[in-house]
Amino acid sequence: MEHPVFSLATKPDLRILRYEHKNVTIEVTPSAKGLATIFDKDLLIYCVSQLVAKKNMDQPRDQR
Repeated sequence: MEHPVFSLATKPDLRILRYEHKNVTIEVTPSAKGLATIFDKDLLIYCVSQLVAKKNMDQPRDQR
C-alpha cells in the first residue's frame, strides 16, 4: 500500500501525513487521540456493509 490510511501501531500515531502527486497535495492531520487504526477500519467496513445491506433490501429484485 503506497499511502497507508490506517495506522498499524498500537500506540497513538500523532504524525501529520502529507502526500503529493503532481500538483495535488493531501494532508492528514490526526486528532488528539492519533490516526485511525486498523481497528477503526474494521468498524468502518462493518458500518458500510450495514448501509449497503439496508439499501439492497429496499430495492426491488430483478426478475430475470
